[in-house]
Amino acid sequence: MPFRKVLIALLVMLIFGLNAVMSKMGLQEFPPLLFTLLRFAILLPGIFFIARPQMSWGMLAAISGSISFGFLLFANMGLWLGASAGTYAFIAQTGSIFAIGVAYLILGNKPSPFDIAGIALGLVGIYWICTSNGIEGSFTALSCLVASAIMWGLGFTLVKKAHAPSVPTIVWTSIFVIPPLAVGSLLVEDWSCLKEATPVGWMSIFFSGWVSMLGAGALLMYLFRTEAVAKVAPYNMLVPVTGCLFSWLILNEQPSPNLLLGGSWILLGLIMAQVIPHLFKPAKA
Repeated sequence: MPFRKVLIALLVMLIFGLNAVMSKMGLQEFPPLLFTLLRFAILLPGIFFIARPQMSWGMLAAISGSISFGFLLFANMGLWLGASAGTYAFIAQTGSIFAIGVAYLILGNKPSPFDIAGIALGLVGIYWICTSNGIEGSFTALSCLVASAIMWGLGFTLVKKAHAPSVPTIVWTSIFVIPPLAVGSLLVEDWSCLKEATPVGWMSIFFSGWVSMLGAGALLMYLFRTEAVAKVAPYNMLVPVTGCLFSWLILNEQPSPNLLLGGSWILLGLIMAQVIPHLFKPAKA
């Protein structure tokens, strides 16, 4: 990718890492379904000011169902069924592999050997980080987490296939996601927390909705729309590293040796996928 887009990808992963910390703070005040619902609810007024993206309702529903709803639904189910946070962090990053695989099947985008090697090295780093907490969970819980990763990969491949404009797509997905989230939350969660929420809790909602989902999410859609999936997906493996970095800076959670070593493997994987191929390009005549 051009250097400008590499910087955009790094910025996105920094925002996603910071969002992990902000979400952790928000989830201390809001239950998970309600927290997710509020993230989308603050985007909903945008449909009155932003035109619907030029794609079929079916494609918009498919993007919504995969990225916005399916990804979150299966992830929450896996955690609810007993998967550990370390297991979730590891399996979620396999979405990069599924994205490359789905893009090959749907779009014919064939990954290079460098892309595959870079993903493999990155997964070694993620595994090294996450095994400090143990890989735990029943077969059903792990299956839900794998389904979550597949939804992530499928969703961003559909974004590329539809040439989906970033901001309109994110705003309009809210009309598909809010109803099932609202029903689920009303059935199983207590909304009395809305009266007791602190400014920190509400700040986490607005950061997650506006900055992370709309801002960084739109930038990530732009990258997937304009570059090969195999060139963008590996950057997602940086999220555990940036998340731990902000946990250290904001929550004073000290980085472990496993994190530092695992992060080095991830960076090596990105170098393999993004830098090494340029060294082997034939010189222009």
